[in-house]
Amino acid sequence: MDTPVALELAQAGVRSRRLVHAVAAEAAASTELPVRTWLTETDIRTWRLLFDASPSELGDLLVFTRARDARITSRVLAGEVVEIPIVLEGAPDAGDIEVREAEEDPPPRLAAFRDGEVVGYVRSEHQDDVSRLLAIRVPLSISLTVERTMRIIVNDPTERTAWLGEEGP
Repeated sequence: MDTPVALELAQAGVRSRRLVHAVAAEAAASTELPVRTWLTETDIRTWRLLFDASPSELGDLLVFTRARDARITSRVLAGEVVEIPIVLEGAPDAGDIEVREAEEDPPPRLAAFRDGEVVGYVRSEHQDDVSRLLAIRVPLSISLTVERTMRIIVNDPTERTAWLGEEGP
């Protein structure tokens, strides 16, 4: 690897040599921020355009940008109220939202919807954790706060039947 950024990406598990060099070159031309910070300030759609990246390459970048210290999944499952930043579209009011995959090429961004309209997107650094929570079908309450963050909490952490897909009595 011919630059510190390329070496960092490769050591962190970005498998494509072409992608490593494309990200390193773009980062050098576009920013003075650390590459992880710069990538988390953009999103999958931007990465797809900038790097002509395949779904597996985008997946590697998602892993690279993941906020390792956030522990969102474990904190939510422990019953904590977790708030994370969200990239908003427009100026939506605080209130309940639904989070699901956007209708776009794989891997899709996680979008926040209200009344069928996108009101924002989960930042790339939190996408893996939020995806995991959605995949295990934990009954969540997700909302936008007046502080413009996304609040996630388990509906009822004592009600395991909804989590496990079991039928009630």
